[in-house]
Amino acid sequence: ELARDRQELIETKKKELQAYMMMGVTAIKPLYDTDVNGSNKEAAKEILKAMRFESDGYFFAYDSQGVNTLHAIKPALEGKNLYDLKDENGVAVIAGLIDASQKGDGFLYFSWHKPTIDAQAPKLGYAEYLSKWDW
Repeated sequence: ELARDRQELIETKKKELQAYMMMGVTAIKPLYDTDVNGSNKEAAKEILKAMRFESDGYFFAYDSQGVNTLHAIKPALEGKNLYDLKDENGVAVIAGLIDASQKGDGFLYFSWHKPTIDAQAPKLGYAEYLSKWDW
């Protein structure tokens, strides 16, 4: 019973994350679809930086090499290569999200600092790959 309830909660969380991603992608879709040389990236970044979901959800983006191209709450990370970043359990977070977005179902379980509790917390991340911008 408990295992079934836990699995249902996980499936609900996955659907929520996919819906939030769809919200973000939909918000920048006109810019993405009409972009020919990357000139719309900055406008798209500003839209995504302003968006929030749930109490502490935000958007971030990395290119396929692991360079942060957008971080809504820590802009100082932009331009930094975090491909090899691992969580406290040894999970390659950025490499894993990139891989999940390009080859898998987009989901990755990892541990991350949660500002609202100022501690590490288990996290389920979801990523989609936007090939035109290599995000």
